[in-house]
Formats: sequence, structure tokens, C-alpha cells
Amino acid sequence: MITRWFALLAVLLVTGCAKSSNSYTGSPAAEYDGDYYYGDESAEAAPTVAMESARRSSRGGGKSKKKSGARPAPRPAPAPSGAPQAVVIEEPDEAQPGPARMVHYDGWARLRVTKPTTAVDEIAQIATDAGGRVDRLTATQVTVRVPVEQFDEIWQQILRVGDVIDKSVRADDITDQYLATDLRTRTLRTMRDRLVRLLARAKTEEEKLALLEQITRVTEELDATESRLRTLADLASMSRISVDAVAREAFGRSARGFELAGFHWIRSLSPFNRSVYDSDKRISLPSPHEMVPLSKKGPYIAEGADGTVLWTMRVPNDPDGDAAFWTSAIESRIASEFTGAKTRDVGQWRCLSLDEPGSDEPYQWRICVKRSGKHLQVAQAYFPSPAQVVRFGDRVDDALAGGGAS
Repeated sequence: MITRWFALLAVLLVTGCAKSSNSYTGSPAAEYDGDYYYGDESAEAAPTVAMESARRSSRGGGKSKKKSGARPAPRPAPAPSGAPQAVVIEEPDEAQPGPARMVHYDGWARLRVTKPTTAVDEIAQIATDAGGRVDRLTATQVTVRVPVEQFDEIWQQILRVGDVIDKSVRADDITDQYLATDLRTRTLRTMRDRLVRLLARAKTEEEKLALLEQITRVTEELDATESRLRTLADLASMSRISVDAVAREAFGRSARGFELAGFHWIRSLSPFNRSVYDSDKRISLPSPHEMVPLSKKGPYIAEGADGTVLWTMRVPNDPDGDAAFWTSAIESRIASEFTGAKTRDVGQWRCLSLDEPGSDEPYQWRICVKRSGKHLQVAQAYFPSPAQVVRFGDRVDDALAGGGAS
């Protein structure tokens, strides 16, 4: 009788171990199938409480709804002495507060000053004294990054450097984008680590090759998501301010003359001005590889590493004209301030490329126009250096060729 009980106990122990083991079955698909794993999941892949709370908050408030008169769920009866104790996780009446919202501020101003070189140097000093950094500095233009918590104070200080001709400030909440990218990044790390463990236990060359192919694919996607995550983190921690300094006498000369009705918006264009002329209609584009859209709603703006930006807006097509007409109008009004002006067609868009004058590492500004009934769709791209043109230029063209629907 005792022998029979010991045999039964041994069978139960072996069965339990077999069910709980995560042994390799000889086929990668047994544990990995495309983008998903089956079976036990690493805690690393699960969202944190803070991230889950943020998602709940973004769906409509942090408080959970309670039914009138509903009783709390009864606690389970305690297990007999000596038995394994179950872990009970109760849902709190109020969700944990999510992380602080992550907002990227982007300010642009055109200032009339006596000496542009002195003005941009002063602005650069203001930023560095506040713990920021200078991204770009020329004789008439400066782009700085400043701590987000000091943006308002520094912005007002910079505006006092000269007379404000034009200005704009954008505030993009990138919290949801960051949380989604962070979750995807951690999930990909878990996927890659598990594939590496499977590779170590693979028996045949065919299995090893299949796993190596999967590891390569996951690693490439992980590198891209990590790059996007770094970009979003930098945008959330350091706000951007760009200033065009215009000499008083130079502005006086350029201001002479009468501007025809319907063309005023062209004069407000700047490679550093992300403001949208008509923001009630989103002009969406497929986001180029390694560029991150700042939001899923509102005006379309996507940023890449090292400051490459692609954004869209909509303006009235009045006077009525096609893309070639408007590209010519833009070129005749602002191309003289740049070098290397070139026009070309990209899908249905007519694009004008302009290079910064007098710089060893000139930025490039692209202005693309497409007719859409009573409106014009306008897409702009800013490349901080020739290296970024090489890196993102074709990707931006591909996005234009594949999108632009309202």
C-alpha cells in the first residue's frame, strides 16, 4: 500500500514538472510566432503600474467607476495550513496616478535687432546659463534647447532681446507616444533574449539559421524603437527655441512694397516655424523610418534624430493655382535669401529645396505644395546638415509620394 502511494506521488511530481518546464521543443515556432510569444511571459514585457495608469487616464480619467450598491468581491477562504498561499491582487478603487505628462515646447520668433550677431550670441548665452545647449548658431539665426521647466521664463527673456516681428509656440503632448514606444522597446528586448536562449539550445543548422534570421529582424526593430525612445525623451526634457534675427535696416528694405492678397502666408514661412496656418484639418503622411510623429491628433509633425523635422499645413488656394504656380510664387519671394534653389516633382507634390547660405554645413529646407480643391496642402522638411539630407532625404520623399490625404 505504501509503495503504491509513493508511485502515485512520483507520477504526480513528474507530470507537474513536465507542465511547468519551458524546455525547447526543437521548433522555434513552438515558443515564438511572428510578433507574439505563447506560454509564460517575462515580467519585463508587462507594462508597469504607472504606464497602465497613464493609459487609463488617457482613456478618460484616473478613477474607476463603481456600480451603485455593488459589494466588494469576497476574499477567498484561507488555504489549509501547510498549503501554498495564493497571492491576491485587489483592484484599488482609484487607479495609481500616472506619470507627469510629457510635453515638447517648440518656440520660434523673428526679432528686429540692431546687430544680428550680437543678438544671437546673447540668446545662446541665455540658454547656456539656464543649463541648456546651442544646437545651431549662425550670424543671423540661433536654435537652442532649454530645460522644459524653464521654457516660459527663458522664452520671455529671449523675446526682450529685440522687437518681435513674428512668433509662435507649439506644445505637443507626447506622453502616449513615449509610453507606447517604451512598452514596445521592452517587449522587443524580451523577444530577443528569448530567441537567443532558444538559439543556444538549437540542435540543427536549419533551426539555428531560422532563429538567427528572427534575432536579426527583432534586433533591427529594437534599434529603431530605442532611437525613437531617445528622441522622444530628449524632446520632453529639453524644449527648443529658434530665433531669426533681422537687422533693422535689412527688414526695412524687405518690407517695402505691397503684397498681393492671398500671398501673405508665404512671408510667414520659416524652416524653424512649426506653426500651422489652418490647423482644423490634419494632413497626414506616412512617418519616415526613424522619425517619430509627435501626436496622432492635431497637426502632423514628425521628428527624427539630430533635429530633422517634417510637418504639414493647409492654406487657402486663393488665388486659384496649381502646385507649379505656388512653388514659383514661393521661390520668387524667399529664394533670394538662400542658395541652390531647386524644384522637382515628388509624386503629386511640387517641391522647392533651399540651402542655407554661407555655411560649411548648410541646413536644407524643403517646401512642397499639392493642390487639393479649394486648399493647398503644404509639407515642409528641415534637415540640419547635409548628413541628415543623406540620411532622411529619400525617406521624406517616400513619405510624400505615399501620403498627403486629408
